[in-house]
Amino acid sequence: MKREISDYFQVVSSNTEIADREYKEFRKMWDSCARSLYLTEAPLHVDIEVTNACNLKCSMCERNMMTRKIGYMDYGLFCRIIDQCAEYRITSVKLNLWGESILHKEIFNMVRYAKKNRIHTQFNTNATLVTEENARRLVECGLDRITFSVESMVKDDYENKRRGAKFETTIKNIEDFIKIKPIGKKPLLTLQFIRMKSNCNDIPLFVDKFKDAVDFISVTNITSVDGNPEILKESMVDYKKLSKRPCPQLWLRLSVFWNGDVTVCCQDYNGVLVIGNIRDRSLKELWQSKELNALRERHKRLNFSKTLCEPCTANHKH
Repeated sequence: MKREISDYFQVVSSNTEIADREYKEFRKMWDSCARSLYLTEAPLHVDIEVTNACNLKCSMCERNMMTRKIGYMDYGLFCRIIDQCAEYRITSVKLNLWGESILHKEIFNMVRYAKKNRIHTQFNTNATLVTEENARRLVECGLDRITFSVESMVKDDYENKRRGAKFETTIKNIEDFIKIKPIGKKPLLTLQFIRMKSNCNDIPLFVDKFKDAVDFISVTNITSVDGNPEILKESMVDYKKLSKRPCPQLWLRLSVFWNGDVTVCCQDYNGVLVIGNIRDRSLKELWQSKELNALRERHKRLNFSKTLCEPCTANHKH
């Protein structure tokens, strides 16, 4: 069990060596572009919001401030996005943004279609809907990676943070999934824990319970795209003491909402930074657009004023 600890950003535990050559090359390119701000012809990765509906109302989630219409992506539109990814050699997609992907009735077919096009496919879930039947379907559809989010190992605290969830159900779903999916077999399983002042003492219990049963464990600090004080009062990091940097995500990815709108930021829950719609302009055109290039240049000059990026805590140097 490998364990790396950062005071600010992440704790990672790993039982699995990534063997997929193409994915390893993708990660190498990702890290290189993030450091150098090198601009590729097309995004390296695309987030696809198959739905922004969710069955929970988590206390630390900025989705609570979302005013966008709730909807589900049309399967035909999804296939169109994947076809473009294949055409532009975009090798990685994540099938979630601001919703619970398992709520979409076509989610398993969506994974199959992406995998048919040789695209590395993953998504995050709160695990409440990962029943034994859905767990088997997730294994069978060819999903490469899945992340379960758990914010406490104490029942009352978990249910206070993950409002609408039952602690016993979530833990049972995780344990059942582990029985069905051995370590090293796909989909690779990451358990994610968002570290806050109110749950930081749970981290050792969380790691010790699952460290020998899952592929990866990730502990990340809570952030806020709009500097929400109610969220940041839980932060273990004093972001005011850290300097801002150009956000590397502008050189790495695009995010597509369920209705086809494309935003430059995966944290943009209300579509403030939408630059077009996939029905009207291709991923490549949007990636190379004047609007996005102008924002990149502003970031290079460390000019974040009057944008969603100004209060965001995700693009700080740690």
